[in-house]
Amino acid sequence: MKKNDTTLQFRINTDLRDAFLDACKANDRTAAQLFRDFARDYVKKNRQRELKL
Repeated sequence: MKKNDTTLQFRINTDLRDAFLDACKANDRTAAQLFRDFARDYVKKNRQRELKL
């Protein structure tokens, strides 16, 4: 069975990361949840290809 999950790494300013993680915690969400939501929305808006979730 093929695994459909992968890792995405990128650089981000430390202050921005810390503020983002604080906001995530305050809203009871993980950074991963929010990035997945962002990626899905971005793809839908830009119609780059069909999502297979």
